[in-house]
Amino acid sequence: MRLLPGPLGRLLAALAAGTIYSFTVNAEVFHESLVVTNAVYYAVPLFWVWWVQADSRQTGYWPAFHYAWWLYLAGPILVPHYVLKTRGRAGLRLALGLVVAMLAPSVAGYLGWWLYPHIPDYLWIGAH
Repeated sequence: MRLLPGPLGRLLAALAAGTIYSFTVNAEVFHESLVVTNAVYYAVPLFWVWWVQADSRQTGYWPAFHYAWWLYLAGPILVPHYVLKTRGRAGLRLALGLVVAMLAPSVAGYLGWWLYPHIPDYLWIGAH
């Protein structure tokens, strides 16, 4: 049994890590690390491309030679398009779930930024 089954599992794990990191940095629990920030903002879209590429081997849908580049640049639009094109109405829940997962790091970052002034200092890590 593999820990993360396939590209979709790895994508969801990367999104979960990015969501937690975005929340904790914007809530000022941890200091920002440029390495992790770059990994969140550049590597996660690569996981989108990797998942679509692996899935396209089963579905046979790869509309253009440069489709991976467009997926990297416009993933929030093209990934749901790909899911709906290959699965029809049955893929609507998956497409909506992927859009929510795509937006989760940004929403968590905003939530952390908004909640920070309202949380007492003694709840944070390292507070005395």
